[in-house]
Amino acid sequence: MGTTRIQILSLVAGGLQTAFWIYTFVVIGRTANPMGDGMELVALVPMTMIWACLTLPATVLSIWRRSVPLALLLHLVAIAAFGWIWSEISAELARPRTAGPRTLVMDRPGPVAEGRRHVGRMFRARGADAGAGVAREPSGGDDISCA
Repeated sequence: MGTTRIQILSLVAGGLQTAFWIYTFVVIGRTANPMGDGMELVALVPMTMIWACLTLPATVLSIWRRSVPLALLLHLVAIAAFGWIWSEISAELARPRTAGPRTLVMDRPGPVAEGRRHVGRMFRARGADAGAGVAREPSGGDDISCA
């Protein structure tokens, strides 16, 4: 295989890796929780490090026609690293976080879930004498009694 073919292969690999790196930004930006703390974006750090330390120098070496076989080797290492990191990112993004569009699923009961349950019990407890009194806080049990 001639140096020109290796150079073309290396340049194509660099272009595809750069496109994949940009695609990672788009995917994580679209799947990140808009009300979250932004920690999903931390996954972009290793992808950027791989691109900056392996893909960019290999592409520059290919453009300048210097050490083209080394550039191709760097691209192969970068492809393996991108694949490994992407498998970790996609496994993290594949966890179900919503039950539907814009419906948050609570992993464990918190104050919001407890408050909703409390209000539901309060309205069910009123029953026949709905206008007779005011619902009170539960006294040790789960029942709400009306006055």
